Amino acid sequence: MPADLEMINGQIQMIYAEEGGMPWWGTGGIVMPGKHFSVSDIAEKLPTILSDHEKIPHYMWVPSENVHPDSIAYSNPREGLGSMVEFPGKFDIRRQIDMKPIGVVGNKYTIIQPKDIVGSVGEVILRNNLQLETAGLLHNGNASWFLCRIPGDYSITRIDGEDDVSLRYVLLFAYFDGSGGLTTKITTVRVVCSNTAALALSGSQNKWSIRHTANWGERIADLHKSVDKALGYYDEVVKFEQRLENTRMSQDEAARFFSELVGLEQRTAELLQGSDEMVQQVTSTQKRRAKLTQELFDLFNSGQGNLGLTHRDALNAVTEYTTHKQGLRVSTAQKAAGVSKDYLRFQRSLIDDSPLANSAVSLLSKRVA
Repeated sequence: MPADLEMINGQIQMIYAEEGGMPWWGTGGIVMPGKHFSVSDIAEKLPTILSDHEKIPHYMWVPSENVHPDSIAYSNPREGLGSMVEFPGKFDIRRQIDMKPIGVVGNKYTIIQPKDIVGSVGEVILRNNLQLETAGLLHNGNASWFLCRIPGDYSITRIDGEDDVSLRYVLLFAYFDGSGGLTTKITTVRVVCSNTAALALSGSQNKWSIRHTANWGERIADLHKSVDKALGYYDEVVKFEQRLENTRMSQDEAARFFSELVGLEQRTAELLQGSDEMVQQVTSTQKRRAKLTQELFDLFNSGQGNLGLTHRDALNAVTEYTTHKQGLRVSTAQKAAGVSKDYLRFQRSLIDDSPLANSAVSLLSKRVA
């Protein structure tokens, strides 16, 4: 999503529970005392999240030589004489609290007011005894999100007999600009290292979407069903992770697995071990893959909480890399759009699925089937 966490008067529009500490993606916000908070707390601390929206005609600037004779012309200090001309069939969605534009939609788009969506989220939280730990708005208010902890952490019994605990979360994500509906997604956080993973297991879903339609009241039942599915999904996650932990992986197997995962050719590995002349034959792409393979292999053996002994150590190596080690580069286009590294970290941690992690899950699933 080409957006950043919204900021108003220097304040990031995000609220989080104090006892949980700064969110793992490293972005601050408004702090609430306690372990979690309620939807009513959001209304008090982030009034913009409940502001009504309105749909008004969309206008665009047209230079004077292209202006329709019926349009009212005026002098624009930057672009000279011209006019604002209504764009047929297009409408701006504006937030009434500050009249900030948050999106452009078509004729058929029906506004669902944020307070109705937030109210539905509140119902889900109460019905499922969820604990709301973090919530906020994205840049220019085009979406709101609510990260809820599911009571009852899960643990995997490691090969050395120790318990490896992970926290269970469900993310509710709602668009207000016509680009999507409401999405429910599962996310786990491994306590020992704060690795995040939204594992897309084979044959299963890890997120569910509800379309933005006028009959929102009738869609609330679908929202409850999506959360029920998310909660049930964790049973599959626990079984899968325990199966990985119970299956040993040798050092040679790990090296081959990571090479296959990143697409490192055996011939490349051999060339890199040879003379300078042989190394020069390796493309820059293959060199990057070789470096990544080594990084993942090192995390397999010495990553947080890893022993370098099991298939789950291999998965944890990948999630530690994608959560903490993988570089965050903001492109020129992203900078122009106001995207920051903090947002990219947030997006990687919560919103997006990691292609590398999903590939790892797919390969590992075949190995322990």
